[in-house]
Amino acid sequence: MDGPKYRQWMEHTIQAIARVFPDGTDLANWSTCKRLLPHAQACAVLIEDHDLRSQEAANLLHRMAIYLREHAWYSEAEPLYQRALQICEQQLGPEHPDVAYPLYNLAILYADQGKDAQAEPLYQRALQICEQQLGPEHPNVAYPLTGLANLYYSQGKDAQAEPLYQRALRIREQQLGPEHSLTQTVRRNYASLLRVMGRDMEARKLEEE
Repeated sequence: MDGPKYRQWMEHTIQAIARVFPDGTDLANWSTCKRLLPHAQACAVLIEDHDLRSQEAANLLHRMAIYLREHAWYSEAEPLYQRALQICEQQLGPEHPDVAYPLYNLAILYADQGKDAQAEPLYQRALQICEQQLGPEHPNVAYPLTGLANLYYSQGKDAQAEPLYQRALRIREQQLGPEHSLTQTVRRNYASLLRVMGRDMEARKLEEE
């Protein structure tokens, strides 16, 4: 098989695996992710060795990294996030809204490992991209808002965390409704912060809601 034809078949293979490799954040998908992981890893080697830069390649690397991070395989997930981010920036531009996803998830990876200095600028950049490209009230803005708030909360920076929780909660309530699981998660985290700050009555009111 000659070079161009071999590359074409590599790209077709990556596209096929990318179409069926599911979102690793959903527990219901983990068995499928586990079954497809060896095939996806083989694709990751092709992507790296042959410098393949399609959006399908970036999507596959990103989903693989999410699944690996969910299982605390951080050292395996990190280079996949980084490569996915690099491809997205090259193919879409550094300010494209889809760039915010690998930025945000790479920030979570670092935050999970206590690497706050690496996580913070990624959350901030993801937030800036979402606000500028999607609008300040878009539902996706709440993701980096919450991530950054959680980071500041873990650092004891209560005054910096509170307005981020407030804004994330308002967006979640407006866009998803007060009973949605994502809304309730933000509300619980904000209530925990209020208790740490000694504002038990406000925290109780949030918890009752």
